[in-house]
Amino acid sequence: MNYFAFLPACTILLVGFAIAVLWKYKYKTLFKILFWGAVAWTISILVKFTVAIALNGPMYTNVFTIENYGPILFYVYVGLLTGMFEIFIPLYIIKKKLKLFKSTNDQLGFGIGFGSFEAIALGIFSFIYISIIFSMPNIIPQESLQFYNQPTSVYLGGAFYGCIERIWAVIFHVLSALLIFIYIFRKKIVYLGSAIIYKTFIDATVAFYQLNPVYSLAQLEAFYGIVALFSLGLIWVLLKGRFVKGLKTAGKRKKK
Repeated sequence: MNYFAFLPACTILLVGFAIAVLWKYKYKTLFKILFWGAVAWTISILVKFTVAIALNGPMYTNVFTIENYGPILFYVYVGLLTGMFEIFIPLYIIKKKLKLFKSTNDQLGFGIGFGSFEAIALGIFSFIYISIIFSMPNIIPQESLQFYNQPTSVYLGGAFYGCIERIWAVIFHVLSALLIFIYIFRKKIVYLGSAIIYKTFIDATVAFYQLNPVYSLAQLEAFYGIVALFSLGLIWVLLKGRFVKGLKTAGKRKKK
């Protein structure tokens, strides 16, 4: 087996650490802010997976019997699992810890913590899974082992796509977090609704890709790259427009 199979897992793990560390030291963000972002991701995923385990089977079986609209409804269902739990759970945590967020850098830092910990967790889980396969290959079906015995170039490509995918994902989480903060301070439901629709759209397209593998991974990442650029532009507009009422737009945290 090719030990370069560990490369994609190590890459996304390092990307997650790098983004969190760079944000913390560049913008003087408290570790607590990144930590609560990570907690929000962990709880969101645990709740989402629990619900998905109970509902995915019946939904997949029954929804696809609906003529013409079945697949679309299933993609929306998958997207809503993320759109609901990855918005309302962070919303609850942010409201409980609102005094922590002294500037928009802190608000964005919550999204950084959410997204960077996702990359770290995925990297760790992937590394452990591959380690088990390499240490106990006899328990793995032979056809599955072939994936871990491919040319090195395959894993180099996987590391590249894994890296940019995690960067896109962090941007998505940062925009979602910012929309949640705007909703809290401006008391307008449109911002909360926008966050839910945005996250729903992201994961619905993932479900579409997984069930319709007619597009290459490069095409998928290019599409998400366009969405990420749009998201960065929207973040810039929201910050420049001072939509986050009541909080400073930037600046270093004063030392006590």
